Amino acid sequence: MHDKKQIFRFLFVGGLNTLFGFVVYALFALTPLPTWLVLIASNIITLSFNFVTTGGLVFRQMKLRLIPRFLLGYGLVFFIYLGMIRLLAPFVGGRIWAMAIIVLPVAILTYFIQLLFVFRRPKD
Repeated sequence: MHDKKQIFRFLFVGGLNTLFGFVVYALFALTPLPTWLVLIASNIITLSFNFVTTGGLVFRQMKLRLIPRFLLGYGLVFFIYLGMIRLLAPFVGGRIWAMAIIVLPVAILTYFIQLLFVFRRPKD
């Protein structure tokens, strides 16, 4: 299913993607835009970056036919983020702090969505 090198690549690329995504999100979150629009804008910018880094470097698959599954996986992640941010923000001092709290657990969930759904290898 996966090997130690893939896990190392995931950790590196996941950290890079998370940092990039968090910075883009935080910049939009500093605006008066509603949270749902902040998430959409930041996701539009980060999705192509994430597909290239995750697909190319972690899973070694850059096939265009994977893009719909990639987008569905990230659509699920979008709604998880939206729900969790709305739930936590009032209790932790705002939406940036809420994102900081949930970003690692959701990143781990995202890896498994990508491994098992998006970039899964065909069964021999």
